[in-house]
Amino acid sequence: MRKANRNNWARFNPKTNIMWLVYLARYVHKKLEKSNIGTPEERERFVCLFQSMHRFEGNLSEWILYNGDRMVHVVELDEL
Repeated sequence: MRKANRNNWARFNPKTNIMWLVYLARYVHKKLEKSNIGTPEERERFVCLFQSMHRFEGNLSEWILYNGDRMVHVVELDEL
């Protein structure tokens, strides 16, 4: 990310927003695996949601609203 924004963190750079989302999705997926939360299929669906993000016709807020329920089925609130 530092390379993408030339270490200028004050300037808006949409590329780094996507990089953060990818990082967070990978981080959460690793934590789900390590903690054995959900089935392997559910964890795979969680990752697939993020991989399909670039095909969504709308903004990120709409994507979260559209897919939020699907993500909750993998990570139940009482498991956090």
